[in-house]
Amino acid sequence: MNTCNNILNNGKQLKYPIKYILENDYLRLELEEGSYLEIQNHKRDLEKNILLNYNLETKSPVFFFNGIWTPTPNQGVGTYLMNICQLILDRNSWSVLNEVRPQNKKDLNKLIEFYERFGFTLLEKGKYCALMFRSAK
Repeated sequence: MNTCNNILNNGKQLKYPIKYILENDYLRLELEEGSYLEIQNHKRDLEKNILLNYNLETKSPVFFFNGIWTPTPNQGVGTYLMNICQLILDRNSWSVLNEVRPQNKKDLNKLIEFYERFGFTLLEKGKYCALMFRSAK
């Protein structure tokens, strides 16, 4: 795992040093206090078939959003990780499929709104989960 404390975002230095693994099929971002974000390209037809069910097609790799977690919710840490993830997704032209499942009494609508701020669109919403997609930029 590498550590970086100077990735630039529009000329601004990162607020916190971040550990990361960035490979062709895997991205993990991690902060010292334990927060993390993880996406992975499983190289299987499942993700692309799901998109076809919603009349969506992409030539870019389709990653699956494995998860985001922080021990300090509602403190901006998740937003911080998503901002960095968004930069990496855009630089690599990666698409992401996200099955949103609230944990720890989180509200599904609140999570949907959170992901929409980062370019995810809602494909389907059920009672306890939602399916969202972010196209490659």
